[in-house]
Amino acid sequence: MKLNDYIKKLQKLEKEGYGELDIIYAKDDEGNAYSEVFFNPSVGYLDEDGGFLSKENAEKTHICIN
Repeated sequence: MKLNDYIKKLQKLEKEGYGELDIIYAKDDEGNAYSEVFFNPSVGYLDEDGGFLSKENAEKTHICIN
């Protein structure tokens, strides 16, 4: 998913009155556990092993939401 699409979906939820709800994320793709989002989004690079490098250390290709 691209950031523009994600923002549009968030804006729709905000307009529907959900702007004050806390944000959570699934810890895995099966939804086995959830946790609150604590950190601001950051820009960086997702490597082949699934690791994330901050923008200071790599080219900017992804946005990490937590």
